[in-house]
Amino acid sequence: MEKTDGIAQESASALTGLVGRWVCRKDAFSTPALLTGADIRNLAEATKAGLSAPVSPDGEREWGNLREMTKSWLVQQAPESAAQPLQIHDFRKMADLLSADVNSLLHTKTDLVFALEHLEHCL
Repeated sequence: MEKTDGIAQESASALTGLVGRWVCRKDAFSTPALLTGADIRNLAEATKAGLSAPVSPDGEREWGNLREMTKSWLVQQAPESAAQPLQIHDFRKMADLLSADVNSLLHTKTDLVFALEHLEHCL
């Protein structure tokens, strides 16, 4: 379970740079506020789930839980911009960021394994 929690935390950390300053109104009854750590973790999990979901016949992802979770959100992504619902391109940005982060982690782990093996041979 700790490994899963660590991966979820890494994913949330990767997303924080993109969504950490978003001001979001989650429904008609909430007040606009910055996304919480729990919101960002939930976005990361839903984005990962969306990446593993089947692609529609027209080649688009369905985004399942991510679309459902954010369907009533109005998000101001930057100062001086209008608040609006999240769009497919926003989902893609989050997915690209998480994919790049996972690839970076895998690359780093591969480099570390190689370095350790090299050190073992040298000693």
